[in-house]
Amino acid sequence: MEIKSIHSEFHKILFSFISLRVRNRDDAADILQEVFIKIAAKINTLSDRQKLKSWIFAITRNAIIDHYRKTRITYVLTLLIKL
Repeated sequence: MEIKSIHSEFHKILFSFISLRVRNRDDAADILQEVFIKIAAKINTLSDRQKLKSWIFAITRNAIIDHYRKTRITYVLTLLIKL
């Protein structure tokens, strides 16, 4: 399966999935872009095409977690700088 067809099939559902977990739409769009970059880079490592959907959602969940890790670190550093 090529990235264009994956994008067509999953774009809306992934954006909705991310938007429910990240309140800022711009952040959600950024995360979605990162997800598709990771999919494009790693699609050849997927050995079982039957697991495509679960593989894509695992990448998406991890991208959301990474977003919150970055956000938390930035917030803590901002608080430390203000001290």
